[in-house]
Amino acid sequence: MQIIPVITVMSIQIGAMVVGSVLVENVFALPGLGSLLINAINTSDYPIVQSVMLLLVAVFLILNLIVDIIYAIIDPRIRLLG
Repeated sequence: MQIIPVITVMSIQIGAMVVGSVLVENVFALPGLGSLLINAINTSDYPIVQSVMLLLVAVFLILNLIVDIIYAIIDPRIRLLG
């Protein structure tokens, strides 16, 4: 199957776009998680920094889980458990 590498690259790009929103929101002064994270870093508000980073990591983990499930659906040779 040639679609599995395409799905892998798409998932990496979607994750990069989520993290890239921090930069875009900071440059264009848009409200959102990115500007919240930058403001929390500047004011040393560590609980908010930890919370936003935990949320971003959770997005990556859920995205990887979805990609693994899609792999198992597309290619029956790939098993989810064992």
